[in-house]
Amino acid sequence: MIAYFSIFGSYSTDSGPLLNAVNIGYGIGDLILVIGVCLLLLMAKFGHGQLKKPWRWIVVGFTAMMLADLAYSLAGDAYYDPAMLAQLKLPIDIGWILSYVFVSQGMIGFIGIAREAQDIMSKLTSRSKTVVPQ
Repeated sequence: MIAYFSIFGSYSTDSGPLLNAVNIGYGIGDLILVIGVCLLLLMAKFGHGQLKKPWRWIVVGFTAMMLADLAYSLAGDAYYDPAMLAQLKLPIDIGWILSYVFVSQGMIGFIGIAREAQDIMSKLTSRSKTVVPQ
């Protein structure tokens, strides 16, 4: 479905070759996102420990991005119509913004885990320096 709407459906006989190449490349990027989300879902399902929560945020973010991208490609030129601002453009843009927020939340989780690991390592190295061998 994604391959049809995002790749084949984006080709337009009215557009030039460069615009068609960009549109098809955008659809290929969506397909790569789907594969990435599937891999992230597997990692989140079978992963354990403290890394699981940030991965879940990232999966939710990529899913929101994929849904917004799919809605954008289905909307076509109606996305740019000023009369469709509240009905079409605003929900798609909110989907993209939410996807960035969710992925950022996952990255913040990874930063917190890295800081905890650095604190533990600095405590271990400070203990080893204070012990005087005899």
